[in-house]
Amino acid sequence: MPIAGVARLAAKHPSAKAACPTPNMGVGGCCGVRAVDDGFPSSREHCHWEPAYLKHVSLRDSCAQLQSLEREWEIVSASISQAECHGLHELRDSLQDLGSHPSCAQHPLHRQAQTLIRFLRGRDGDVRKADAMFRASMDWRHEFQVEAKIQQWRAELSAGATPRSRLFTAYGSDAEICLDKFGVPMWLMRLSVSDPAGMLREVGQDALLVNSIAKIEGMHSHLRRAMFREGKLIRGCVQIIDVGDYGDVPNWWSRMWATYNIGRPAFKVFDSNYPETTRKVFIVRMGSVTTSIYKLVKPIIPPRTNDKMRIFGHAAVAWADELRGEVPEDVDLPQFLCSDDAEALRVARPVGGMIPLGGDVPDELLRGVPAPAIDADDEAASCDPGPRGGGFFRMRRSRRGPLAIAAFGAVVVALL
Repeated sequence: MPIAGVARLAAKHPSAKAACPTPNMGVGGCCGVRAVDDGFPSSREHCHWEPAYLKHVSLRDSCAQLQSLEREWEIVSASISQAECHGLHELRDSLQDLGSHPSCAQHPLHRQAQTLIRFLRGRDGDVRKADAMFRASMDWRHEFQVEAKIQQWRAELSAGATPRSRLFTAYGSDAEICLDKFGVPMWLMRLSVSDPAGMLREVGQDALLVNSIAKIEGMHSHLRRAMFREGKLIRGCVQIIDVGDYGDVPNWWSRMWATYNIGRPAFKVFDSNYPETTRKVFIVRMGSVTTSIYKLVKPIIPPRTNDKMRIFGHAAVAWADELRGEVPEDVDLPQFLCSDDAEALRVARPVGGMIPLGGDVPDELLRGVPAPAIDADDEAASCDPGPRGGGFFRMRRSRRGPLAIAAFGAVVVALL
């Protein structure tokens, strides 16, 4: 958004003031700026309030950041109820002392309305619990060095020179596919063809965690850009979790069990630090046993998770129309998500597969590498994620059940 001065921006976007008091009490910050010809205050002396996180930021950048925060509060305030808005302001006020926290020094997470509402909702509107959750998350971000590790990992993955980056590229089982109706990438996870135990064996727990965090951080960046572009709060992305037993990747039950066991530590990290990542989750091609188990455990699943979940069996006709409703009319979904046609299943992407012992990746598997993650500002007319092709997929309606609860647990824990 072009910088035109705080006063001009406030005049241009007054819509949220009626819904909830706008944050002129420190979110917009440069409350009394004196505009000069170029639309910028002539000096920081004209800003009555300068947060600690701006002390190393240039004047032009600091005012741009403050304008962005003011617009963000207007958007969020207009998108939520009066009661939730008051809780959000209370949470913001309780976190004012975090301006000098290392995790907030460059990016004022503690003043971002869209970030704070996620934590507030993640604790069911309890301001005290949301405050504790947010502070713990900021400490974790600093101690884990989230931004540095993500930057290093993305560079390594892009270069594709290390064995582990080649493994993730060749055998990855999830992808950002097309843009949904809000311009946010839809997130496809094919647990059906993943080999978490093999990946853990070859790359280690830390690489698995950093790779997942990088994807989640990227998704939240998409959600923030979509919020500014659409002028309304986007509650999260649409996630599609494919758990079908197609038969071409062996040991389906043991792989589901591994997903649950290996994923538990990571899921705790996600739940504590990335609330409200998804707004709707399609879990498709569930078997009869796991569907029955879901009905039994549904009463103990948190309501905020239950409300997002859409559970479907084998037939694509059951979910296809609802899924199409999440994308623009000119977007074509991958055929295997819209039909049970044998050819559509055969060419379904990503392919995933069993990780070879030793981690050697044949060059031919890298010639059809996945397309880069979709940028939220790009246009997309197709939902094809683009990784390499696979073998003939045969849907198997297995009646085995000793590990069924683990299979379903792998899905449910991932959503908490």
